[in-house]
Amino acid sequence: MTQPIVDVQKLSHVYMQGTPLAHAALQEVSLQANAGECLAIIGHTGSGKSTLIQHFNGLIRPQSGTVIVNGIDVSQPKIDIRALRRQVGWCSKTPRTSCSKSWSETMSPTARSRWDCRWKR
Repeated sequence: MTQPIVDVQKLSHVYMQGTPLAHAALQEVSLQANAGECLAIIGHTGSGKSTLIQHFNGLIRPQSGTVIVNGIDVSQPKIDIRALRRQVGWCSKTPRTSCSKSWSETMSPTARSRWDCRWKR
C-alpha cells in the first residue's frame, strides 16, 4: 500500500483564537489524497476550503491535528518550507495576473508539469 500524497488527520483551525471574535474554520477535518486521484474541495463561502488548502503548503500551520504532504509534516517548526512549496501548486482564487490568462498560464511551470488530472465530460 502506498503512502498518500496528502494526509490530513483531525485538522482544526480557529481564526482569532482566544478573542471574542474567534471563528472555527475547520473542526477535525480528515482526508487523504493518493497519487493519480483528482479531488474537488467544494463548499459554501466561509466553509474552510481555502483555510484547508493553505495548510498544504505551510501558509498556515496546524493548530491541532496533522497535515503530511509527500512525507513532510507541516506542523514541524524546522521543515524546509521552500522544498514543501516546490511540491504544492497554489493558484489563488484572485490571482494578480492579467484577466486574459487562463488558470494553467497562471500556475507556475512546476505546478503545470505536475497537473495530471484530466477533465472528463
